[in-house]
Amino acid sequence: MQTRYCALASPMIDRDGVPEHRPTSRFRRSYVAWLALGLVAFSLAASAQDEPGIPTTSTAASRSDAELPRSMFVSLKAVKEFFPEVSRQQNVAEPTASPGKPLATRMMVYASGNGAKEVFLAISHYETPNDSGLAYQETTRKTQLPEFNPIAVSNVGQQVFGGIITQGAQTQISLYTLDDTLIVTTTLAGYDASTENISKLVELTRKEVSEAHGHVPSRRRR
Repeated sequence: MQTRYCALASPMIDRDGVPEHRPTSRFRRSYVAWLALGLVAFSLAASAQDEPGIPTTSTAASRSDAELPRSMFVSLKAVKEFFPEVSRQQNVAEPTASPGKPLATRMMVYASGNGAKEVFLAISHYETPNDSGLAYQETTRKTQLPEFNPIAVSNVGQQVFGGIITQGAQTQISLYTLDDTLIVTTTLAGYDASTENISKLVELTRKEVSEAHGHVPSRRRR
């Protein structure tokens, strides 16, 4: 019997009115394994913030306690256009370390009814393009492992790379996109690593990068 990548616990509601995804102990063990490989390169806030804007000052810590607004993410309807199996949308309420020093972060999960298939969207926002560029380089370095099978991706954000990793019966497909002061990470869990699913993830990533970038002022290097 195939083990599911994640089982959703009973949801709690964050201050944006979005259910929070609090991972079960099985998910925690699997998630820690992914983190040990450096494949999830973002920080998640411990609790929701209802600030309408984005923080403008950074801290010395590599963990951000500020949460980006929900409006920076595409809707459940938009995700269903690519992955019709998903039927619910939740905020992830599990903080982790992040590359560099982001100003704020957030992750959303779009899951099927039984939790067997999930789409993760995560954003880390940095103070300057230099800060986000250094964090992106760190992410690239951490994925230089035998377990990480790169996939060819182009024309997403300013820079992008992706890969597939399988741990037992669990397969994860991830794309990491740098766009100005943002790093956008998109991940499929519980899906086959087919060309069709990868193509759909690429298209969803383009839509999410566009959505997120519309909420921050451009600070591209000249």
